[in-house]
Amino acid sequence: MTQPHRSSVSYLRHPSLQNFDTATDQEIESPLFRQTDLSTGSRTVSSLSHYWAHKVFSYYHDKPKKTVKGGSKNSGSITPKFRRNWTVFFRKTYQSRIEPERVNVGIFTEETRNAAICFKILKSLGVKKYHHAKTSIVNLCEMAQRHQGTVLTTIQQYFQDNEEQLEARHKFRILQVLVSIITSGPFLSEHWIQIFTSLALQHMFQVTELEEAYQNAASDLLVALWMHSTSYVMPKLVSMFWTGEFPHRSVLYAMGKIMSNDSTSVTTEYDDLESQLFQIGEMSAPALTKKSWKEELNHEINKYEGCYPGQSSEKTCLYMYYGVVLRASDNTKMVKEHLSTLLGTSHQRAFQREGMAITIGLVATQHLTVTCSVLEEFSKTIILEKAPISRIDQYLEDIHWKWASSTVLLCYGHIASRTKDSILTLADSITSRMVCYFQCSHWDGPIKNSFLTATKMLITAIKSHKEVSNFEFFQKPGLVLCLMNLIDKEPRDILCTSVRQEAMLAIASLSKLKPPLGLKEKSKILYICFRSVFTLPVMEKLKKHTCLIMNPPDIQVLFSQTMQALDQVLQGFLSENPDPGEVLYILEKVITWMDSERSHERLRAIRSITMFLKFIMEQFNLKVKLTRIGHLVGMLGMLCGDPDENIRQQAIEGMFHLYNILLHQKGLRSKAEANMKKRKIYHFGHSKRGCAPHSVNFLSSSAQIVKAFGDHFDLSELRDFMVTLIEGLHCSIFFRAQTAAEMLHKSCESYWNKLEEVTEIGKKTYLQLCLIQTVSAKRTALWAISPLVQHHTKELVFTFLEFSLSMNRNAVELWKAVGSDPQTCPKVLGLLLQKLEHRPSLDELTYLEGNYSESLAAMNTLYEIIFASEYQNALKTAFPHFFFAMVTQIHYIFELNLHDENCIYVNKDFTTFHTSPNCTSVEAVKSLFSKNGFWQEFAFLELQDVWTQLSTPRSFFQGVSMLSRAMVEYSCPYIPGILLYSVSMFQNNEERQRVVAMIFFTEFLRSPLTSRLLSKKMVLAYLQKGIRDSNLVVRVVSLHCFSNIIHTSEKNYLLRSQLPILLNAFYDPSEKAILASLYAVSSILYQLGKQSIGPFSLDLALSLRPFFDDERETVRGSAIYVFGSLVSNMAGRATPMLTDQVCRSLIPLLFHLMDQEEDVVMKAKFAFFRCANFLNWEEPEKLFRRIAWEEGLQALHSIWKCFMENMFSRVDLFLSQALGYIHSKQWTMRTAAALYIGHTINMLPYAVSKILDEQGLIFLFEVFAELEEDEEKFIRHVAESHFRSLQKIVRLV
Repeated sequence: MTQPHRSSVSYLRHPSLQNFDTATDQEIESPLFRQTDLSTGSRTVSSLSHYWAHKVFSYYHDKPKKTVKGGSKNSGSITPKFRRNWTVFFRKTYQSRIEPERVNVGIFTEETRNAAICFKILKSLGVKKYHHAKTSIVNLCEMAQRHQGTVLTTIQQYFQDNEEQLEARHKFRILQVLVSIITSGPFLSEHWIQIFTSLALQHMFQVTELEEAYQNAASDLLVALWMHSTSYVMPKLVSMFWTGEFPHRSVLYAMGKIMSNDSTSVTTEYDDLESQLFQIGEMSAPALTKKSWKEELNHEINKYEGCYPGQSSEKTCLYMYYGVVLRASDNTKMVKEHLSTLLGTSHQRAFQREGMAITIGLVATQHLTVTCSVLEEFSKTIILEKAPISRIDQYLEDIHWKWASSTVLLCYGHIASRTKDSILTLADSITSRMVCYFQCSHWDGPIKNSFLTATKMLITAIKSHKEVSNFEFFQKPGLVLCLMNLIDKEPRDILCTSVRQEAMLAIASLSKLKPPLGLKEKSKILYICFRSVFTLPVMEKLKKHTCLIMNPPDIQVLFSQTMQALDQVLQGFLSENPDPGEVLYILEKVITWMDSERSHERLRAIRSITMFLKFIMEQFNLKVKLTRIGHLVGMLGMLCGDPDENIRQQAIEGMFHLYNILLHQKGLRSKAEANMKKRKIYHFGHSKRGCAPHSVNFLSSSAQIVKAFGDHFDLSELRDFMVTLIEGLHCSIFFRAQTAAEMLHKSCESYWNKLEEVTEIGKKTYLQLCLIQTVSAKRTALWAISPLVQHHTKELVFTFLEFSLSMNRNAVELWKAVGSDPQTCPKVLGLLLQKLEHRPSLDELTYLEGNYSESLAAMNTLYEIIFASEYQNALKTAFPHFFFAMVTQIHYIFELNLHDENCIYVNKDFTTFHTSPNCTSVEAVKSLFSKNGFWQEFAFLELQDVWTQLSTPRSFFQGVSMLSRAMVEYSCPYIPGILLYSVSMFQNNEERQRVVAMIFFTEFLRSPLTSRLLSKKMVLAYLQKGIRDSNLVVRVVSLHCFSNIIHTSEKNYLLRSQLPILLNAFYDPSEKAILASLYAVSSILYQLGKQSIGPFSLDLALSLRPFFDDERETVRGSAIYVFGSLVSNMAGRATPMLTDQVCRSLIPLLFHLMDQEEDVVMKAKFAFFRCANFLNWEEPEKLFRRIAWEEGLQALHSIWKCFMENMFSRVDLFLSQALGYIHSKQWTMRTAAALYIGHTINMLPYAVSKILDEQGLIFLFEVFAELEEDEEKFIRHVAESHFRSLQKIVRLV
């Protein structure tokens, strides 16, 4: 056997051949090829009929194939039938059989090769499975795009020559191939149109095992050909309706496909088709009386054999055909019967409901009255008389009638669409029925969709009428209400239908019709639409909800369309009423959603605003002048700080459109247009480079927004802008409040000079401050207005005083913010002192009806300022003025009868504060000492109960005198300032000012600092004026002051010389004599001041100590007080003997802290504290706190601790002194002694064991035994509790 050789020309193997090559050489037969010589047009015939196809194709492969001779058992012979079927590819001049030997194959043309490939694919369609056949069809279509003629020729010849042998499925697939090729091809010659039209018409009516599917494939081929040549195909199709018989279903199917084709609706061909349908109806109208025609019609209408492809188109055309036939009939009775019969069929399927509506709509064009009558009767019977179905079993029972109302709604929609010329007279009637039937129906998917479809058709018909501008649509509110309810009832956790979108689009269209919607209706519409759209879950959740839905929609696209529908609602409202108030109203409704804590809701809200502003800019930039644009800028600007990048970008986009609108309103149109050009360049450059030029990105920060808009704002716009920012300070969303604060701060800093009425801003700031919950947000809000305070200090200070009469935390924080600037702080303090000293009399207050509140409010504010770190430097500078004003304020409150006789400044448990005006003023004076580090002066005043003296009108002046003495005794550095300020008050018209000034002046003359400021001559001059003052107190104080200005040695000697006489008087048995002598000694010590009494100090100390335990409380209290004064006088000049006496006085003074008399207790505290200072104890501040504010056993324990820390070396002395009080007549003294002894032996056992011998222990046991039998239960308890400690001492000794 000889091997074949390769062809002289090699070809690339076509990819399609890979699907059809066989594994062996004996399986597939080969056709005869007709090869065309392209250069000469002649035919070259090669008879290869005794070879198989792959014998020819083997020469295209990489390896040569072996040929088999025809005589072999595997070769077989070519039969006449085979030759007849396969001689289509070569031009034949003769046929001959050749011997089975190697044949030299010539050069194949490309056309021949493609024909061979096409042939193999066509043949394989009959044997392959569906998915393989689908691939083959795709390959043929791709080949047809390059070689249409070759493929169509091959198909036509193959189909024609093998029609009888091909199975129905094989022909069905070939028809599908033809449909795909012809549909996708841009051009088809008239030759092929004619050939394949005949083919399609031939097979449209064939009955095969594929039933309608096969007929539909042939009809689809006819429709595809119609798309290339309407003039040729359409007459042939229409002619099939003129036979007088009921048209075949294939004809209806093809006509339905043509009517529903997308290309038909956008050209005038639809009108031509409709006119042809009307002609068909006129021609077929007589058939209505034929029984066979009616039976066939009913059969086709009621026929439903599953939803096979194309049935909807067939049914649509059937109903249209039925409609045009009835339309052409003149017999109204027959028309009514047919319509009633039609409505009596099943309403279960969507195409059935839509088909009935199409039929009724067409009939209504000629028989409107009859159509409406039939619909009315049907609606009343089927819809209104039946209760809404709510149970599943009722659903199943009434499945054919469940959606009858859906059919009725669609019918009214088609009636409106078909009767456009008279729609204005029918609109209200149709709408009222639609609304009624919709409300009476069960709102499921079909009902809602039908209602929306009918509404859309109705609105379109109304708007298309030429007289629509003069039309008043009175049923508009009812229709809008239904649409609102429809939107409101949509689930807010899922988006899988277009109901929301279509309902909003319907509302947007209705808004353009008269009459205009009312404000209340618009408000409700906007609220419902925003809630329905904005509250939908985020996109990820929406997509998850559709995972179980068959054929789910594209959620991203559906949501985008829904948002666009919402935009059209807003734009429709503005188009209906292009007024600035309308713009503001709409924007305010959207803006409320920007307060949402959910970022996706804020994003949707800001996107709607941005699109709305863009619409205004593009459509109404010269027609609508926005009012309160400052308010809009503030609301949008606060979103520019959103942490969500998408929200920020949307907000900036909205600000950009708003900025251009503002420029238009200010007459800067050229600048706005330049911005738009830059914006376009930005978008182009951003896509290329990913960055924005600086000239465009001018609204990216809050400071830039304030600058850009603020430069163009007038006064009212700037005020609206700032008020909006202030109202945003209390927003619960922190970033928004933060951005509002930043923008407000920048506005105050940049445009403070534009503002005329800052009081309103100040008031609103405080009111918003009360609504803010977090401390950080309050701090930010207060920082925002700090620049405004710097430039409008006086106005804002007086404004904020209105909120300071009853101080709260917000007011305190506000005043701290006001004084945050070091340069502003002194001005604020000066203004407050000015208001404090503006004190109307009681008569003036009665006349002015409460203007006194300014003084009290200033007092409350100044009291809080004392504790604010922001004001400390200013307070130090203004301390003299501040101190004097607060002291005189106490007296002013007495004049107004506002003092509280029972005022206690701080409760003993430190939990309750009295807030009466009198308490506030006294506490302010008190705080001036404690907050400025004057703890010694404070201790002096506290331990002598000076605060109580100041709070009582009867002892007020005495309290002022004690204030002065404390400052003199401890050389307060502010004495010179207070003295000079007091001198300036001598000429004041108010008596309280002069009295307080003279008291300060008199007491301060004892201070060494006074001689540096005032000469003796000046002092005498002031005193002489004081003697002549109209006020009695001033005159008395001035006279008393003369004794303080003489500090000579003779005076001091004279005073000291009186001491021996007074000491002898201590031994007088008369209580009065003793008290008089004690008072005299106290006066001498006061007169001497810092001058020492010399050697008399020891004698005086020795003489006073025995009176500490006098039974007469006045005597022991006075003696203790004088002893304290003596210790203070001798401070720094102590002798060892005097120091010893002071040490020996500590135990008596300590025990008298538990004296039964309160006055003695106070004087004992004062004396004990002075003794501690005299002895230079460590941490005197700690001791003062324990003495001043601790009482009873707790005080005794705390003071004992300080006592032992500083006087441990004298434990033996103190223990022996304590034993002496065991037999005191006062049970409190015995208690103190028992506690001291017990505490000492318990806490210091080793120290006590060293100072006791055997006799001492025995005595101590006897003491405890005696205490255990004391009449006081507490003393017995103390003795029993410390007896074990005493036993420990015994073991140590």
